[in-house]
Amino acid sequence: MKQRYLIYIVLTLCVLLIIPIIVIGRAFRMDLIPDKGRNFGCATCHINPAGGGAKNSFGIDWQNIAIPRGDRYVPELANRDSDGDGFTNDEEFNANTHPGNSNSKPAPAFILGDVNGDKNITSADAILALRFAAGIIIPTESQKRAADMNGDGQIRSNDAIAILRKAARL
Repeated sequence: MKQRYLIYIVLTLCVLLIIPIIVIGRAFRMDLIPDKGRNFGCATCHINPAGGGAKNSFGIDWQNIAIPRGDRYVPELANRDSDGDGFTNDEEFNANTHPGNSNSKPAPAFILGDVNGDKNITSADAILALRFAAGIIIPTESQKRAADMNGDGQIRSNDAIAILRKAARL
C-alpha cells in the first residue's frame, strides 16, 4: 500500500514540475518574436494554434536558426522568407501578416506605374518618371520601384512611355 501512495506522490510531483516548465517555455518564446505573439500566438511557429506538435515553416526556421544562436530573433531569420511568399519575416511582422503562412502577405507598398502614390496611374505619373529619367528630380525608393516599369533597376524614358500607355489603357 505504501508503494502505491509513493508512486502517486512521485507522479503528482512530476506533473506539477513539468507543467510550469511548459507554460514558462511558451511565454519565454512569445517574448522573443517581434510581435510578442500578439498576432498569431503559438500559431506563429506551430501548425496547431494551441501550440506544441508540428511546426510551420517559420517555426522550423526558428528551430534551425534562432535556437542554435541563443534562442534569439537574429538578422538571418529576420531577412529570411520562411513561407516563400516573397516577403521577409521582418516585412511580415511589420505588416502584421503571418511569416509561416504563404497565403498571408503584406499589401504591396506601391502600385507599378503609380509614381506619385495617389493610387491612380495618369499622365502625371509619366511626367514625374520622365523628370526622374532626366535627373531633374531624385525619386524616393518607392517611387523608383513604381516608375521602373520593365524591372531593370533604372528609370528611363521607356518607363515613362510604358506608364503613359498604362494610363491610356493601351
